Amino acid sequence: MQENQTEKCLKISVENDSFEDTFEAKLRYLEELVVYLKNALKAKEKTLIECQERNRFFSQSIARLQQECHAKDALVIELQNEIDKFRQIVKPLTQVFWQQHQSQLTYKCRRVKRLGCSAEPLINLQEAEIRLLRTHKSLKSRDLIKSAILDNDFMKNLDIAQIQEIVDCMYPVKYAAKSLIIKEGDVGSIVYVMEDFIHFILSSFAPCSSLAPLQACQF
Repeated sequence: MQENQTEKCLKISVENDSFEDTFEAKLRYLEELVVYLKNALKAKEKTLIECQERNRFFSQSIARLQQECHAKDALVIELQNEIDKFRQIVKPLTQVFWQQHQSQLTYKCRRVKRLGCSAEPLINLQEAEIRLLRTHKSLKSRDLIKSAILDNDFMKNLDIAQIQEIVDCMYPVKYAAKSLIIKEGDVGSIVYVMEDFIHFILSSFAPCSSLAPLQACQF
């Protein structure tokens, strides 16, 4: 009977040792799993922060681009308004040049009729009707007119070819001293470029300012 009790104690001891080994193995596995999950969680948090920063950067870029688009749209509208204003001014000016050209062309035709013959073919006369009257002027005067046009808020938006035509078609006019050239508030269709001396601007017939050469006045 004593031998049976000894065998039973040994068996229980062996079973206890086996249980402790299994528990320690599972505990180590769980500890390693916890460490792995913590590292994975840190990596996910880092990735999430990077994605949030990237999203914030893209949002700021989109907002900036939208502001630039709005600013450019406003600039386009402003330039279109300036072009419309300029067209309203240039159209009467072109009509004035055309009327002057027509009057000179009519005068030439009358002279030809009085002579009884014409040395110009009909085709040349037809081409002359669509050409503007150009006036010869010195290089200094041309540079002066061009500078005045480029200094004007409306006319500076013209093409180079249009500016060149205006420079070619402008003609000199002399005024006597104390002459009234233009009056503020009057509706007109002539562009003035002051070339010589100093011209006073009168407000209620009292001098309020002056215009030096190279100053363009448009009415």
